[in-house]
Amino acid sequence: MEINEKLQSLINNSDLIVAVNSAKELMNITSRPLLLDEIELLKKNGNRSDNWENIRVVGDFNGEYIRDNYFYGKVVLHEFTGALVKLRNYSSFTSGIYRSAIGNCIIGKDSLIYECKLLDNFIVSSGAIIFNVGTIASKERNSFGNGEIIPIGPETGDLAFPVFAEMDMEAAIFILNSSHTPEIFSEYVALYRNLLSLEKGFIGENASIINTLSIEDSFIGDYAIVDGAIRISNSTVLSSMDEPSSLIDGVLAEGALIQNGCHIKKGAVLFNSLLMEHCEVENQCRVSSSVIGPNSALGGGEVTSTFAGPFTVSHHQSLLISAIWPEGKGNIGYGANVGSNHTSRLPDQEIYPGEGLFFGLGCSIKFPSCYRKSPYSIIATGTVTQPQRVEFPFSLIIPNSYGERDIPQSFNELIPAWVLKENMFSIVRNESKYKMRNKSRRNKIVYKIFRQDIINLMIDARERLKNVKSIREFYCGDDIPGAGKNVIREESRLGAIATYDFYIRYYTLYCLYQRLCELLQRGKSLDELYTPTENYEWNHALGLLQSNKHNFSTLKSDLRELIACLEKIQSSIFNSRLKDFERGNKIIEGYERYHKPPSHEMFIIEFKETTKSLITSIEDVILKL
Repeated sequence: MEINEKLQSLINNSDLIVAVNSAKELMNITSRPLLLDEIELLKKNGNRSDNWENIRVVGDFNGEYIRDNYFYGKVVLHEFTGALVKLRNYSSFTSGIYRSAIGNCIIGKDSLIYECKLLDNFIVSSGAIIFNVGTIASKERNSFGNGEIIPIGPETGDLAFPVFAEMDMEAAIFILNSSHTPEIFSEYVALYRNLLSLEKGFIGENASIINTLSIEDSFIGDYAIVDGAIRISNSTVLSSMDEPSSLIDGVLAEGALIQNGCHIKKGAVLFNSLLMEHCEVENQCRVSSSVIGPNSALGGGEVTSTFAGPFTVSHHQSLLISAIWPEGKGNIGYGANVGSNHTSRLPDQEIYPGEGLFFGLGCSIKFPSCYRKSPYSIIATGTVTQPQRVEFPFSLIIPNSYGERDIPQSFNELIPAWVLKENMFSIVRNESKYKMRNKSRRNKIVYKIFRQDIINLMIDARERLKNVKSIREFYCGDDIPGAGKNVIREESRLGAIATYDFYIRYYTLYCLYQRLCELLQRGKSLDELYTPTENYEWNHALGLLQSNKHNFSTLKSDLRELIACLEKIQSSIFNSRLKDFERGNKIIEGYERYHKPPSHEMFIIEFKETTKSLITSIEDVILKL
């Protein structure tokens, strides 16, 4: 699918455009003027109006539930039956309008408006709640923040990025990759923005606006919860009954596009940013000019001019500026300064982190940097990195403590494949965690870590490690391309080659096993092993096997080797956790009272059972060959 097809598809299937069109129909609904006795009842109940002729009603109007209000301009009131309305965790109230100033609004059936100091030029849908609110107002025409242009990467705006409320990861990546030719997509973004244009602000059905100071020029979707917010302006909040969004406890949002199921709380601040579905932002975190992928969780710290993909996590005070990180799945530790984008001349530098990159506590990352070909790597606590390009998956970067005379002091130590060798627990747990925690309904998220593109990065890294011109005690970027401004020790080089070898071999054997299962289940000839299929992963693995001149007459021994690989991986996972447990026991008295040994950890128990079941299945296939 090309970018124009994708954007047109989003427009054709837009729930937001449907909601806006429904709101436009409400503005044209048939209404009637108040009857004389209805006006008298409203006056008796303490209501005032500059011109009662401008107040029109729909349905079986009952003014008994409208008390002590001031109406001005053109107002349309639907019927009120006095139905009980529940205020979140508070008491229930009867529907109606009480002690509020309302002008140029359409008020839906059995909504509740109580003590709103100013409600101007808004549509309030049926069942909505507005309780103890300062100002809710809208100018006569706006698109609720859609189509705004934000700077992604360089803060100078060289990579101008349009945002709209229903953008998914696929569309965002399309636009990111086409940012140098905005004419390709600008027409569709403008069309989307125009289709969303509405002459009033909007509050959806059963939405709750409680204890909030100000809402301006915004679209608040069905069942959304806004409680204790400071200000929401020029924003879109998508929400539904089964995926409600919430903005609570001191939130400030200006130019925010918030998708279904997002929760913004505890003083978080959003400026000109898009949060994709089921994100969480809390604890005074500031997000500005950024796109945050689904299932991400940001707390504390600052994120600016960043495109962060799914499952990006920052729970503590940290800094992430000018990051182009569409693969996401990474973690920013406390005190991490991923924001050296200013050269003292212009803030025009950026960073490209790799999928699953872990920025350790207090690290400082200098720009420009590119780690896209180093997925699932770790930059250790306190490490200060230089501007560089690093291309070794599953690696560890630590401060260089050896002090060789021929190596600049600013260089760090790079240990390729360290995560695979010493921290396989984190890889397997992450893969399981992404699958378990995913709530996204509109984005296809890949959980699998050992997949074609990452295996290819491992193969490329392995070849560069092998192809050194001469054996040395240590190597730099001039000796091994992709090492950046780091040192690779000879023992690390040899260990990485062996580790990459093992996991590449494991990947091909596992794909071989899956293909054998498929052929046996379908009663097909094993001769078909030699032919490509519609399964791109098997085709990739088959190519690797053939390039290594694999002997397909050794299938039984291949599967026994796969079993050995699984047992080794299981042992590696257990030992990595055992190391943590034993170290804690040596350091902290009574550590074992509240830390489970690895043999009692639920994740390790479940992984052991899964591996045991898989080995049994492989043994069954061996018997059938």
